[in-house]
Amino acid sequence: MSGLAEGGYVDGLEELVATRDQVEAILRNVSEGVTVASRDGRFVYANERAARAIGFETVDELLATSFESARERFEVFHADGRRMEPAELPARRAFSGEETGDVLVRFRPAGGGEERVSVVRAVPVLDADGRVQLVVSFFREVTEERRRAARESFIAEAGNLIGSTLDYESTLRAVASLAVPRLADWCLIDLVAADGSLQRVATEHADPAREALSEELQRR
Repeated sequence: MSGLAEGGYVDGLEELVATRDQVEAILRNVSEGVTVASRDGRFVYANERAARAIGFETVDELLATSFESARERFEVFHADGRRMEPAELPARRAFSGEETGDVLVRFRPAGGGEERVSVVRAVPVLDADGRVQLVVSFFREVTEERRRAARESFIAEAGNLIGSTLDYESTLRAVASLAVPRLADWCLIDLVAADGSLQRVATEHADPAREALSEELQRR
């Protein structure tokens, strides 16, 4: 009897290992980034797309980092530019038992750098008692799609503005307002006067308090 039990256990273990290897082979080749995080804040699985999306060179580098340490590498924002608090992150919400739908997340390195955009979905995995044991997160980067859509929208709206009035200074100010924050954090427009000097006609910054800095730089 013990031999049968042992044989059944070995067969079951081999089947489990084979299933795990098959799942990993599938996840390595999906178009989305995938991570699996445990309750203690560790990444227990990630594919290469996820590692790159989160800013790591390799999967091993990501797996050696805690969820919290990875989060601290970035400033994270909602689609409308509001800062996303840690508790609002899809994975954090999933650890609370909530299955999130697709959430558009904007993020950039904490020390400054290029902003990226991903659609993130997080799913909690429950144990037999209904407690969250793991959270599976899916990442689909849409940075280029968003940039292309923003450019096309900007060109169309700027064209309408330019054709709507002969007051070029008002038009240029409106175009600067249109560019921020859609295409940039800061937009300055100078015109070259007849004597070769520069005349500032528009200043826009995502943070209005920084507009005074622009004026001071111009004065100096």
